Amino acid sequence: MDISQDDRIKQLKAFDDTKSGVKGLIDAAVGGPLVIPKIFIRPPDELAEDLELSGTTLHVPVIDLNGVNDTGSTPREKIVQEVKQASEKWGFFQVVNHGIPIKVLQEMLNGVCEFNEQDVEVKKRYYSRDPNKSVKFNSNYDLYMSRSANWRDTLAIYMLNSYDVDPQLLPSVCRDAIVEYLIHLKKVVDTLFELLSEALGLETNHLKRLECEKGRALVCNYYPACPMPEQTLGMSKHTDASFITVGGLQVLHENQWADVEPIHGALIVNIGDLLQILSNDKFKSVIHRAHGNASQTRTSVACFLDGVVTPPKVYGPIKELITKGSPQMYTEFTVSDYLSKFFSRGLDEKSGLKHRSMDISQDDRIEQLKAFDDTKLGVKGVVDAAVGGPLVIPKIFIRPPDELAEDLELPEQVYKFPEKIVQEVKQAAENWGFFQVVNHGMPIEVLQEMLNGVREFNEQDVEVKKSYYSRDPERKVKFNSNYDLYMSRSANWRDTMIIDMMESYDVDPQHLPSVCRDATIEYLNHLKKAVGTLFELLSEALGLETNYLNRLECGKARTLGCNYYPACPMPDQTLGIGKHTDASFITVLIQDEVGGLQVLHENQWADVEPIHGALTVNIGDLLQILSNDKFRSVIHRALGNASRTRLSVACFLDGVLTPPQVYGPIKELITKESPQMYKEFTVSDYISKFFSRGLDHKSGLDNVRI
Repeated sequence: MDISQDDRIKQLKAFDDTKSGVKGLIDAAVGGPLVIPKIFIRPPDELAEDLELSGTTLHVPVIDLNGVNDTGSTPREKIVQEVKQASEKWGFFQVVNHGIPIKVLQEMLNGVCEFNEQDVEVKKRYYSRDPNKSVKFNSNYDLYMSRSANWRDTLAIYMLNSYDVDPQLLPSVCRDAIVEYLIHLKKVVDTLFELLSEALGLETNHLKRLECEKGRALVCNYYPACPMPEQTLGMSKHTDASFITVGGLQVLHENQWADVEPIHGALIVNIGDLLQILSNDKFKSVIHRAHGNASQTRTSVACFLDGVVTPPKVYGPIKELITKGSPQMYTEFTVSDYLSKFFSRGLDEKSGLKHRSMDISQDDRIEQLKAFDDTKLGVKGVVDAAVGGPLVIPKIFIRPPDELAEDLELPEQVYKFPEKIVQEVKQAAENWGFFQVVNHGMPIEVLQEMLNGVREFNEQDVEVKKSYYSRDPERKVKFNSNYDLYMSRSANWRDTMIIDMMESYDVDPQHLPSVCRDATIEYLNHLKKAVGTLFELLSEALGLETNYLNRLECGKARTLGCNYYPACPMPDQTLGIGKHTDASFITVLIQDEVGGLQVLHENQWADVEPIHGALTVNIGDLLQILSNDKFRSVIHRALGNASRTRLSVACFLDGVLTPPQVYGPIKELITKESPQMYKEFTVSDYISKFFSRGLDHKSGLDNVRI
């Protein structure tokens, strides 16, 4: 780091001596800017490693258009190659230095907000489902066709035949912003089609000569804050019926959802179905979607370039791209026919996909849809109507259970022990080392009260909190920030209340803070049964008797780590918790809706998306040892969040410490094909070595590996 070791120790001690943790830094910054101490800044090599890992996996390509108009130059050749690779492999990319002033982009987004947040009577005048109206406002164009409605309102501006729009038809509140944006956008669109032509090995003007950019639809989306983002989407997964779309959302890349991280001033470009057809499958039109947000309203503006011309033009795979090695993949078509079929179905439908039944009758569903539509207020109207009372999302917005299960890849009933569930646990433990469980029997209000208790403890009077601050290993209930503060390469942006039940196997309620005492006791009482069930499932998944792991008392010792991650102004520079494995048999975690937990899976960081009421379970080092490497203890971490505080409660199940019990690979799992991989050990020895180093060091498995 760029501070000496002595200065680093001084800064660490100064921070530690405040006994108020990370939130104390935030509280101290009230009225002034928050500057993160250097002890929290991750080393450059670690940042570089992270960026390299992310950049080659789940980050949508970013292309710098600086120098793009220098024909025959190295910059343009480089840009064309980047566009080619992104269009072939991703179907999505972002462009910077595109020539549209940031002020114009921001005014466009501001205009969308102002339109949606203006007087409702003004907005109602634009509400329509008339397909011939060129400027209209509504919610969910496919409201009556989709399996579930999306949490989104839209102002749509169609320029399919006129290629322009009469400014007087536009809402006055955003008229100037839209006109200015469209003027600037035209030049960028021309450049993009030139680049895409060259990326296909064609003449620069090939796609423009085909008038691919002629038809335009400007779709201005407004996603109000959603109290149940895990239950509904801002926009369902779909591809676009366009040549290209210029408009966060998520992209389905190599069967994983990749976030399109917002870049200030960037434009997002994606290949649509029509360009995939013209390119004869060289370019990809990919599935994408948009999530809701529990606390923030989001806006986006997408411009669909559809190539609609009058009279209708016939399109098909470009002849120059058809060869013996790449035979023609598609028949010819007119855009109007293609769009007609596309918009005759729900956004979330694949071709020929039949609707499945919902938990309300079709008649009731139509009635509720019509009642919602007749308000002409859209989703925000639902939110506004709830002022002063709880917001209840209509059933038309709730995604069907089978779709939720498919999307989340989770069993809906985890503790009934059918063979299917055991196999799913087996596969998750072997391939991921992580899984989430729902319908686990613990009341959701118990989980929520536990999280609320963590918040109340951290946000109470600082002097009360200080009385729990300690690094004494003998103290059973203590509060501090970063147990490895003096050992790790960089401190993490996290405060923790620790409840140690390692040797006593229980906790004296009087030792717990009064502000969260009842919630903690209630949670621990319910957790015991769930933990027993999990060890039964894991035993069966290993091919052992149901009670095998419970007989070994793997869940006897427990440590509760109650984490509080304050909003962090520099989340790209520090972590909530560094990458590590757990020194436990299993860890059972509850997290709030903010998210940030990630698992390293096949050398890519995969998000563990929060599911309301779910428990997250991960395999620890000790169970990997007992399973003789059949189950995996995997690296995971937690990101910071720039605007929201995050809460989580992890219960580490560590086995028997007193009197010391010897553990080792289970004899029944050792065969000629799977020889013994680890030596025997006691949990106390393993944990002692684990906590004698920084959390960001490598796994302690090597200490007992044969």
